[in-house]
Amino acid sequence: MGFARDEMSKSVAALISEFGQSMILRRLSLPSYDTATGVSTNATVDVSVKGVIIGFKKEDINGDTILAGDRKAYVQLGGENTPRAGDKLVGVDTDVLIVAVHKILRTNTDSIVCICQARS
Repeated sequence: MGFARDEMSKSVAALISEFGQSMILRRLSLPSYDTATGVSTNATVDVSVKGVIIGFKKEDINGDTILAGDRKAYVQLGGENTPRAGDKLVGVDTDVLIVAVHKILRTNTDSIVCICQARS
């Protein structure tokens, strides 16, 4: 890991450590089809994570890829279930859709920190 990336990883981990709240990373799995009943059902996979959601800087909002109202989500988790577009982050006052994952960083504590773009 390069010096700048290592420093970013430490900074984001510190931000989550100080201000993070418990959240659920919710992934909708592919539908399963029951041939006996003819019914298709969706299942969700929930993973406990810790995260912080903040607004983008005004100069980052370009109206094309980053829209007004989009927020930046810093998500820390211990396993290999990294967030991906289409997942939801659900917390106490939070229910956002992840529209993009910008960076995936590994910390020295074997956890993964992801920087995501989230939309309400």
